[in-house]
This record gives sequence, C-alpha cells and structure tokens, in this order.
Amino acid sequence: PIRNPEYKPAAALIDRCERKLVYGMNTMNTLLLHSWLQVCENLPGFTNLFYEKLFSMNPGLRELFRCVDPSDQDRYLQSTLSALACGLMTTDSLVTLGRRYAGCGVRPVDYAVIAHTLLWAIEQQLGASWTLAVRNAWDDTLTRAASVLVLSNRRQRHYGTSSANVLPFQRAPLRGAQFKH
Repeated sequence: PIRNPEYKPAAALIDRCERKLVYGMNTMNTLLLHSWLQVCENLPGFTNLFYEKLFSMNPGLRELFRCVDPSDQDRYLQSTLSALACGLMTTDSLVTLGRRYAGCGVRPVDYAVIAHTLLWAIEQQLGASWTLAVRNAWDDTLTRAASVLVLSNRRQRHYGTSSANVLPFQRAPLRGAQFKH
C-alpha cells in the first residue's frame, strides 16, 4: 500500500520496503522499516513537525534550505528517510548529498542538530510505539549516515568538486543500520 500518493518516488520506495519484509531482515532493519511505515501514515504532519522544531531550535538553519524549492523540501526529506529506513541508500548517494549540502552551506555541526530533530519528530509521530530499540535503530542509522555526509562535506570544502571518489568505501551499499564495507 502506498501511504502518500502525492509523492510517487517516496511511495514507490515505501512499497519496495514492504515487499522486503517477506524476505527476512535483521531486527534493526525490521524496526526501522516498521517504524517508518507508521510515520508514513502521516508524512505531511511529520515533515511539518520536523521543520517547525528544527527552525524554532535553530532559526539560522532556515537559510540552509535556500538551495531547495520549499515545495520539494518535504519530498526530498521523505525520499531520503524512506531510502535509509528501507536499506536502499547507498554510500554513493550519501556522498553526493554531502557534496550538495556543502555547496548550500551546511556545516558538519549542523548534521547533529538535524539528526537530533529527526529523532524527536519520529518519536512524536510514533507515540507509544517509540521504544528504546526503535530509538537505537534510528540513532544508529542517522549517526552512520551523518558520518558519511560529514566526511564528504569536509572533503568537498577542502578539495572542491575536482575530488572524485572521496571515500574509499563509497561503492558499498548501506543496509539500514547495517552499513557494509
């Protein structure tokens, strides 16, 4: 079932995630997927909650989103989190995002604020379904993704766009919380 038909790429990712449940996943990936599917039942509410909290905690971060059309902002967030939750995000994708974000002015320290706010927003959406295990799964996944984003961001700032293949493990797929090298 597609939770948010207005955004087809995120909906397609979610549909792929649901099909993956049949093939068996480790506990952490299952927790990510099930919790994300619950969040997807109200994606517009989730994204509004996230951005409101993010900008109220740190109004300066609003400027970082100048590179993104506000109508696309929600869809990018949904698509990225869907790919992370489903284990479909590759290191290449994160490196590309890190480079793009560096060009928009995102600093390595900003990733911690964003990850903290994402955890808070997911917790708010899940309510009683938010458990320590779910929190740990999301925290681990967001921390690992942020580490790749931070590294590619720093290298982008240092080397510029001429630096291809900035990470020795960039071809490895990220499988939810199981980042394999």
